[in-house]
Amino acid sequence: CHDEKIKMLCSILGGKNCVFSECNTAVIQSERCKAELQVGPCRAAFQRWYFNSLTGRCQRFIYGGCKGNKNNYENEESCRSMLQTMKVQNCMVTSDPGPCRAAFPAFYYDHKTSTCRSFTYGGCRGNKNRYNTMEECTNRCSQEQPATSPVHVAPPSQLFSSFYISPWCFLVRSHDPPLSSSLPVLCRLPMKVGSCRAAFPRFFYNVTDQTCRRFTYGGCDANSNNFETKEVRVHLQRRDG
Repeated sequence: CHDEKIKMLCSILGGKNCVFSECNTAVIQSERCKAELQVGPCRAAFQRWYFNSLTGRCQRFIYGGCKGNKNNYENEESCRSMLQTMKVQNCMVTSDPGPCRAAFPAFYYDHKTSTCRSFTYGGCRGNKNRYNTMEECTNRCSQEQPATSPVHVAPPSQLFSSFYISPWCFLVRSHDPPLSSSLPVLCRLPMKVGSCRAAFPRFFYNVTDQTCRRFTYGGCDANSNNFETKEVRVHLQRRDG
């Protein structure tokens, strides 16, 4: 089980959920980008971006200012970053020939060996870690794997575990809170109210005292350290020896 641990930094930009399996593996649930465009019932006119799953592109839309869904980004860069994360996720799953019985030659990325390998695809279902050529696989996955340096896994004998779950969904297991140097850049950004005059309740991660704090967001010109819910949290749990 320990050999199967994947030290994965799921870039989540605050939208994906992380679940920890018995092997302490980060399992990504990426429903955010599948959500349809929602303007919301309010009548403001904020320029936002969303991922259009039909075209596979980030597109601009006008957001009303309230409700809506998580497929809603402050700028094109944030949307494209989420798209990049989805590509990384595809490269991290194992090959899946699917239930059908055809025999199409295909390639998948093996994250354990950091190489592309051939396999036989059955012709239906399967997953996104499937490419028609070795070149396509290499171009898509070899340069897109997440850095593992922010992730630390403690020995199984450790009695206390500190779980640090950020919007980027990485796992730190240690006695001490995570060092600021191990945090994603977004967690080290200062609080930014923005230049607009709306009053949206938001949270930011305060790297000084390592807690989430509420602030009032003006509605525009934010940075990435801006969350709709208190998603950044530290838990201290006792494990059985």
